Amino acid sequence: MSSPALSRPPLGFLMLLGMMAAVPAMTLDMYLPALPEMARDLSTTQALAQGTISGVMIGSAVGQLFNGPLSDRFGRRRPFFAGMALHIVMSVLCAISPNIYMLLGVRMLQGAGNAAATIAAFSALRDRFAGPAQSSGMSWVQSVIAVVPLAAPALGGFIAHHFGWRAVFLTLAVFGLVVMGLVAALLEETHPPERRSARGAPLFATLTPLLRDARFLTLVIVPAMSTTVLLTYVSASSFVLQEGYGLTPGQFVIVFSINGLMIILGAQVNSRFVYRVGTERMLWIGIAGSLVFAVALLVTAWSGAGGVWGFSVPLALLLAANFLTLPNAVTLALQRHAERAGSATALMGAIQQFLAGVLSPLVAVFGGGALAMAIVLLGAVVLAAVFGFVTRGLERR
Repeated sequence: MSSPALSRPPLGFLMLLGMMAAVPAMTLDMYLPALPEMARDLSTTQALAQGTISGVMIGSAVGQLFNGPLSDRFGRRRPFFAGMALHIVMSVLCAISPNIYMLLGVRMLQGAGNAAATIAAFSALRDRFAGPAQSSGMSWVQSVIAVVPLAAPALGGFIAHHFGWRAVFLTLAVFGLVVMGLVAALLEETHPPERRSARGAPLFATLTPLLRDARFLTLVIVPAMSTTVLLTYVSASSFVLQEGYGLTPGQFVIVFSINGLMIILGAQVNSRFVYRVGTERMLWIGIAGSLVFAVALLVTAWSGAGGVWGFSVPLALLLAANFLTLPNAVTLALQRHAERAGSATALMGAIQQFLAGVLSPLVAVFGGGALAMAIVLLGAVVLAAVFGFVTRGLERR
């Protein structure tokens, strides 16, 4: 039999995991174009309307911390189906919510439910593959998650324009139902009973070894900073490129699409070369490349050299290099915790969402322009490098 570290994950398996991991991203991003219409329809403020986005992220972070230990105890399938059932019910309740306060509550529960999809996808990949094979598979899954914010708003905007904002939530319910059906038919249990945590032990006992593992806690900051790079780009690029550099909406869509292709390119380069180069070396290639392109981005933003293209080219290269860092950092973080992959994925995901959610709004704090965006992106890359070096020091000890 081939080693799970060397064999390549089947494409069908990766596509299914990508669909599972895309559910939370779809839930968050597909709804964005419908916010103004929803606010008018429910006679609410912009702040409360945007709170429905924060509610999903808070619910997802809490949901991951529960779903991780549950998946280590009961296997990957049962918590996944329970979480997706909650997602579907809450999506329907979102569609019929009579006021903003009910919508805020059910959006939090919606995020808590679909967090099970991310946990199940990443844990199933770790259950079946390790080393370069896991990193290669992680590139595919992470690229799906990254592309969703590029495509989901367009789909959500089309649905909201033709059928109203409530139809967006009904679409999310149908998508969840489809993913549930595919998992039921195609994905067998990957976490056998002999590897599960004991039934009599406290539910969160699987988190204790993770919280005591200094290497794990420092290493998870690296993918958290990569996530910060991606979230900062998604949340700030429309303002920077359209208001700062004067791109029309059509031109912005073209640049946004090119950057989406660069993200996919970075993920595919990692998927191809990680078998030859190794997971850790690919991680450091990604960090080194990200540092170079982030510095170039800062220089062009500060000097104005090259105008919009002088800013867009290093930005696109930074996004590609970032996807050499992200999957390999996740793989290395999970490497020593195969028996509690669900809990490790959950804790890592919660840290990623918290730090990315706190750091990406700093673009607005620093002024909201190209220079502010470049500063935040460079800061995130520098922190990834620093914590990467700290992790290496801990390993040598």
